[in-house]
Amino acid sequence: MSANHNRLAALSYAQGFTLWHYATTPGEDVLVPNFWDALAHILRQGDRVLCSGRGQCLDLACIAAGAPRTEMRVMAAPSAEPSKVAAA
Repeated sequence: MSANHNRLAALSYAQGFTLWHYATTPGEDVLVPNFWDALAHILRQGDRVLCSGRGQCLDLACIAAGAPRTEMRVMAAPSAEPSKVAAA
C-alpha cells in the first residue's frame, strides 16, 4: 500500500518547509518502507507530516525525498497509555 495524494493537505508553508496533514484509513501503516514514495514529487526534505485517523496520530519528518525513495522519521507518537486529565 502507498500514500494517496487525495488524503494529503498542506496546512502551512514558510521558509522552504511545508506542514502537511495526512488522513489515514483503518489498517494503513504509514511507517512501512516505500509508503511515501508515491508522494516524492510533492514532499521535500525537512517537511513535516501530521498523520491522523482512527486511533492513530503521528508527527513525521521527511528526511529524504525523491528518487530512489522518500524516507520519513517519527518525531512524536502517542504513548501507549493516554494521559489522564483530572477533573477540577
